[in-house]
Amino acid sequence: TSLALIHMPELEYWTFGAQVPDNKVAINLGAPGDRRDTNGRLWLEHPEGGVPSAKVEVKIEPKDTSWFRLHSTAVKSGDLKWIAASGVEGAKSVTIPVKENGDHRVKLHFMEPKEMGAGKRLFDVKLQGETVLPKLDVARASGGSRKTIVKEFTVAVEDQSLRLEFATHTEQPAILSGVEWHLLP
Repeated sequence: TSLALIHMPELEYWTFGAQVPDNKVAINLGAPGDRRDTNGRLWLEHPEGGVPSAKVEVKIEPKDTSWFRLHSTAVKSGDLKWIAASGVEGAKSVTIPVKENGDHRVKLHFMEPKEMGAGKRLFDVKLQGETVLPKLDVARASGGSRKTIVKEFTVAVEDQSLRLEFATHTEQPAILSGVEWHLLP
């Protein structure tokens, strides 16, 4: 017999039940488990897949939204392909509780999961009631399908809730892969 070890960083690895560090948590929508990024941020799966995990009470409306999940090797570009490889499709709102009020830096992760060209999926993104991305076309902004984009904003949180709202302009519903946030000093 023989044994060969090959370094394959493209393989996916997931965990469950990890402890949540203060101010180092994010939500990975549709993910098969929890995972830490290289900065130590814990990306929690949502919805929970049946195995105990740290809890963040994410509320998504309507409740009958659909989910997509690809292997990260199917994502053509981006630094954090494993975040973009899954997500929610058809959400009208996403509400995430945050521990502290104040100004937060928020990063939204997107990827067009279907092989469709620019202009086929257009939607507005509101953050804390303000339209921050009018007529977002993920395929156009990223340069094609299955390519990631990250949009970053600073917003004021006054009620310990981070609120996102989506309004579609085409037959294809809004998509979102991940949300990360942290309180600014």
